[in-house]
Amino acid sequence: MEVDTAPQAYAVLERTAEEAAQIFGPVRFDTAPQDITGLGIDAQWFPAQQHLMTTDGVRLITATVDWPSARQSRRRALAEVAARPYLGRLRLKDAKPIGP
Repeated sequence: MEVDTAPQAYAVLERTAEEAAQIFGPVRFDTAPQDITGLGIDAQWFPAQQHLMTTDGVRLITATVDWPSARQSRRRALAEVAARPYLGRLRLKDAKPIGP
């Protein structure tokens, strides 16, 4: 579990998800990030890296799951449960979109 309190947690999460979703060739080799609703301001599951990233607008929480024998859905569920206690009150005013 990693909790980062550096500025612009939402922007970092959005940029990370955007970069992971990009394809730099005719074929995608890694699975694209998956949106998770109901967890923080925004949350993404990164299947290739087996980690979840979420934010409350102040903290960027990264939960990595190392459970090779478990199905993908179980790993994701564990990451969601592990990340939830680290989220504070949602600070929507700190969730500024990237760009102009």
